[in-house]
Amino acid sequence: MVKTYIITSAQYEAQVNKQLMHNIDTYAKRHNAEVLILPMKGKSITEELLSDTLQEKYKIITSDYSLNKNLKISNYELRPQQINPLTGLKRFAQGDKSFIFASPKQVLEYIANSYDIIPKAIMTTGAITKPNYNKRVRTGRIAEKDHEYGFVTVTIQNHKYFHFRQVKALTNGDFFDIDGKYKNGKFESLSNVPALIVGDLHPYDTNKVHERNTLEQIKQLKPKNVFLHDTFNAKSISHHYKNHNIESFFVANTQGLNLGQELKHTAKAVQKYLNVLPKDSDLYIVASNHDEHLYRYLDEGRFVGDKGNDLLGAQLYVSALMGENPLEVGLSRYMNMPKNLHFIERNEGFKMLGYELGHHGDLGANGGRGSKRSLEEANGKSITGHTHSAMKMRNTYKVGTSTNLRLNYNRGYSNWTQTNAVLTPIGTVLLLNTIGKKWY
Repeated sequence: MVKTYIITSAQYEAQVNKQLMHNIDTYAKRHNAEVLILPMKGKSITEELLSDTLQEKYKIITSDYSLNKNLKISNYELRPQQINPLTGLKRFAQGDKSFIFASPKQVLEYIANSYDIIPKAIMTTGAITKPNYNKRVRTGRIAEKDHEYGFVTVTIQNHKYFHFRQVKALTNGDFFDIDGKYKNGKFESLSNVPALIVGDLHPYDTNKVHERNTLEQIKQLKPKNVFLHDTFNAKSISHHYKNHNIESFFVANTQGLNLGQELKHTAKAVQKYLNVLPKDSDLYIVASNHDEHLYRYLDEGRFVGDKGNDLLGAQLYVSALMGENPLEVGLSRYMNMPKNLHFIERNEGFKMLGYELGHHGDLGANGGRGSKRSLEEANGKSITGHTHSAMKMRNTYKVGTSTNLRLNYNRGYSNWTQTNAVLTPIGTVLLLNTIGKKWY
């Protein structure tokens, strides 16, 4: 049972973005997809007229609508002016069900699931209609600025699994998906994308299926730049295992508590991505909190007397004293360091098409913890990692993890997702999830 849907919202009394509609028609024909329109209020609750064009062309959904047993369109009649349309809705994502809500914004959050290893997604659609707000008031002016054209594309794999992407369109109706660009009612096949941001890597804990999918994405999407987060796991020397004898025992059984062995394993993991990079593409290692466990290990002098690690630790300690990156120096002992491999240090950053791609996402303003709000206020646009749970709020995106969804430190309920991000040539972002061993 494979069925594809294009789900978008339309405000009452609002004009249709005809260029977007033509591109959606082309997309629907190409993917044999059914278009579903979710109506919602306009300037006021008294507006009730929906565009005749939309009513004639597409199926209109005005009540709850199940796409499979785990995904449902839910009609909560959200006000289009609401700044965060998902406010107050998390508690209704009960059981294994994920929900799609009508909104002229695209927001995505994952909710921890107590019944299954796959968390529940709650998301909003974006709109096919032009803004219809009262711009004489604050809420209307903010709503017009936050208005996002686009849709959610959903492919139902079977009664349990589904794949989705929030596809954002430009004001002129152009949009980009994993197969290419849709413009002026025509399709242009994909040549390459500017960047692929990989979910936090964590070698030794990396999930083999998601790793395989990521390497496949690189081959298919041909990114000019690939960004890795938490490239070094630091299981061998992490302070998290200090004075935790049972945890150290299990780590020793799987990894050996050997710094050299872990650096060698990490070098092999990095080399996998270098091997599949397109010609003239670059690989970036973004400074992350797990990478910095190595610096902390050296700074605290824990390498002294750490049998098996003391000599290498002392050598890396000297490199750190000389101002070198100890992770870069450590990896260079086990791999050739090509010119297209780069390390983005803290406080450097890397911007592309307006998006900050060089920050991990763990740090906020003035040394505080990173949050959606602090990242948005600092960057405007960004794609970061760290939380292991993908999200979207306006132009702030987070990737998930490349690890297994259950590790020793996320016991209990979890909202972790295996998610990468793609920065497209037109400056929009796609989040790619591994679900049911597939990514699309």
